[in-house]
Amino acid sequence: MSLAPLLRVLLPGRGELRPAGEVGGFEEEVRTFAGEVFGWLPPLLVGILWRLLGPLGSLLSRLPPSLLLELNRRSFLFRTLLSLLKTVVVLPYTALPEVKEALGTVVERNKPRVPCPELLRENLVEFQGRAGLVEIECDVLVVGSGAGGAVVAKELAEKGLRVAVVERGFEHRAEEFTGEPREMIPLLYRNAGSLFALPLPPSPGPPIMLPVG
Repeated sequence: MSLAPLLRVLLPGRGELRPAGEVGGFEEEVRTFAGEVFGWLPPLLVGILWRLLGPLGSLLSRLPPSLLLELNRRSFLFRTLLSLLKTVVVLPYTALPEVKEALGTVVERNKPRVPCPELLRENLVEFQGRAGLVEIECDVLVVGSGAGGAVVAKELAEKGLRVAVVERGFEHRAEEFTGEPREMIPLLYRNAGSLFALPLPPSPGPPIMLPVG
């Protein structure tokens, strides 16, 4: 089923900005980007979700705007769902040439503004695929440098602890981040940042974070 009704609800357009559902080829672009974001989900579940989004868009398009605003204000679940869907749509939409022209946005590509420092290569190990058994001798192992991981590693290392950081993916240098946000975000975050963690209910031990999508 077409996503056009849902796209019109999420990005109805205004003035020179056409509604997202009326831009040729845009629906396919959204599907491609969403596939990158939610690639960690089982394909069967993704297929079911796509089938549900069409009827959801048709339902929302029939509701008066005042009711949608009220639902967005009162319902945390509705607000979260709408924000997630809108995020997946906004990035491809703002990358469209006609949208950038209407907004007066000019992106100077291939001109890095931040100098890329020469990183120390000592003790930096990269490998592709499974490398078998890897032994790391350390006092603290930090999984991922994002969400404060790099800060934790720095603080502990400065206190004299042997710290190792494991990271998925390879090093991206500053000069690589000169394209559209739609292209750059997957380089910054695994699954374009769709994975995050929520704290479980308080327990006597250390806090437990539950990874969710």
